Amino acid sequence: MANPSTDGPTSANGTEILRRKYHTDLGDSESEFLINGTAGYIYTVLSIIVSNSVATPESFYVLMFGDGTDDADHRMSLIPMQELASREVFVFNDRFTIAGTDEIKIYGNTAGCSFDTWITYIEQRWV
Repeated sequence: MANPSTDGPTSANGTEILRRKYHTDLGDSESEFLINGTAGYIYTVLSIIVSNSVATPESFYVLMFGDGTDDADHRMSLIPMQELASREVFVFNDRFTIAGTDEIKIYGNTAGCSFDTWITYIEQRWV
């Protein structure tokens, strides 16, 4: 895959949009795309917020996948296994960039868990 951060835009008329995406009730053994990348796009993540919406401690983790593949050689742990107490909120606000078909997914890891997630990011389109 061409890397838009090194190959440059395909046009000088890109757009930049502040976006947010949320999911509710992420459960045990479920995963959700926080970002499912598209070729020709660059995403700058501003924050990821995860809330435990049940009355018991629960665990989650977040992985990034390069080039849109679930292959172990192309993934890295962005947020390792994190346990949240009842009704606790976790905030990740380190800025980083992904590009093209890269993906970010969150996984619930405890039976009966229920997480709500919120991600904010800047989407730059160069197509």
